[in-house]
Amino acid sequence: LTDTLLGSWSVHMKELDISGNLLNSTIPASMFTMGSLEILDLHGNSFRGSIPQIPDPNEVMTYLALYENDLSGQIPTTISNLK
Repeated sequence: LTDTLLGSWSVHMKELDISGNLLNSTIPASMFTMGSLEILDLHGNSFRGSIPQIPDPNEVMTYLALYENDLSGQIPTTISNLK
């Protein structure tokens, strides 16, 4: 997934579910800046590295699934600001 591709989707997308695709890159930070995104499901892949910072406040996102990945590092404190 590239920032360019995500940027073209960002205006109206409410849900992005790419779970179970065995994607093996880092999570693009732009996923957390998609202004209308309410649901982001990334579970069941092989994402690695740390979770990007989530803009504060994020008043739109209500569901975030990151389990079953190879993530490491600190959990951003702003994750607690999700609805």
